[in-house]
Amino acid sequence: MVTAVLLDLLLAHHYRLPVWPTAASIVFAFFTAYVSACATKLISGQENFTFYQALISVPLATCAFTWLLSQPILLYLDVTIISVGSAAVLGRIGCLQVGCCHGRPYRFGVRYRAEHAAAGFTSQLVGARLFPIQIVEGLCAGVLVVVGCFMIWQRYPPGAAAGWFVSGYCLTRFCFEFARWPANYQFKSGLSPYQGISLALVLFSVSLEWVGVLPFQFWQELTAAGLLLATAVVVLERRLRSFEKSLSQPDHIRELTSALNATRRATDSNCNYAGIVVTTTTLGLRISAARIHGPTGDVLHYALSSRSGKLSAATVDYLLKAILRLQSIGERTVMVEGNAGVIHFLMHRQAHEP
Repeated sequence: MVTAVLLDLLLAHHYRLPVWPTAASIVFAFFTAYVSACATKLISGQENFTFYQALISVPLATCAFTWLLSQPILLYLDVTIISVGSAAVLGRIGCLQVGCCHGRPYRFGVRYRAEHAAAGFTSQLVGARLFPIQIVEGLCAGVLVVVGCFMIWQRYPPGAAAGWFVSGYCLTRFCFEFARWPANYQFKSGLSPYQGISLALVLFSVSLEWVGVLPFQFWQELTAAGLLLATAVVVLERRLRSFEKSLSQPDHIRELTSALNATRRATDSNCNYAGIVVTTTTLGLRISAARIHGPTGDVLHYALSSRSGKLSAATVDYLLKAILRLQSIGERTVMVEGNAGVIHFLMHRQAHEP
């Protein structure tokens, strides 16, 4: 927040904006953010203030406030949006530390511990390597802010810097959503909620250019056209998605993780094949596990099958990699194809491994 305030004051000074309206607009921006956060908590029952809430509510409130004061609205809009954008740069570092806005399970990345789960992190993903999308998004936001400051410093038409950041951030956020994976995401028609917001904001920005409120910038029209095309492709892919592709979607991966954790907990309290737990996901994937004790260490035995028939080679390969990533198991694994389409994974573990 301190960085955003200092940047706001610096850019306002460069525009030679009056001191007291600038200071008053900053105070009003904080008040707006506070009210928005309180309203979110009142409606949802949870404390959850997102960057898009700030990017939408604060500039709108600033525009209304400066209009009442008869101040140049677009100049204040440029300053406010670039300043709000600077908060996203450092904000994503905080997200990385606490585990919010995290990425998908990946072959490299950040691992979160039980203390993160106690603070609200998804418990099913404790110990799994997650792609650090927060760093990538923070760096991109930083680039957008630097270019926006350059546009203001070079006296681009009022509103150009605001349009640049909004369209640029929405474009990158739309793409990053394919790698992000918070626990409460619901992908309707293949899109996350924030991809829908990204598309709506870009279309709104372009419409303001068409009516002459913001300066016309052709690349923003290209951005809007690209996002519309991408949306159509994603929705069509969702309808035509194969079984193998559906397995890797966030909703099903959460089910898979819960199933793996349930079966693995059962192996911790049962010796060999006593009391085996079998779980089934909504896609019809059946999973069971057992722990085989040996002199050189334990062997985890996972058995997988599908209600719809035999699992393909691509599906088997994906499930093996998913189990290794989600369960943080070493790669000394043997695959055995059993009867009735059942696939067995024998994962050797050293005695000191959990």
